[in-house]
Amino acid sequence: MPLVAVVRTLGPPAVVAVVGAVLVARRRPPRGGLLAAGLGVYVVAAALPLLWLAVQRATGLARGSEAGLVMILLQPAVEAGAWLLALAALVPRRAPAAPRGGAPADGAAGLRGRSG
Repeated sequence: MPLVAVVRTLGPPAVVAVVGAVLVARRRPPRGGLLAAGLGVYVVAAALPLLWLAVQRATGLARGSEAGLVMILLQPAVEAGAWLLALAALVPRRAPAAPRGGAPADGAAGLRGRSG
């Protein structure tokens, strides 16, 4: 594969990963680990076609069409996982719900007033 194709494939995700890493390091978001993981998975998703070509060449799997089908389905799934990790970093954590009216959390207050 020519170097131009490698740079065109990996260049934009690498720039996104570097800029994202700088922003995570400077801003320190509450869920920075999820965001950093999403950026890493995004770069891996971009590199999957190149890694797949290397595996095919090393193992001789290039003759079967099933191998191509796996790659066609796998790469977008990994990229979608990266986006889900990044989006999960944006969702705020929920604080534990406090019991209403000072009632015990186990629900025993509701049984006290009943006659049966």
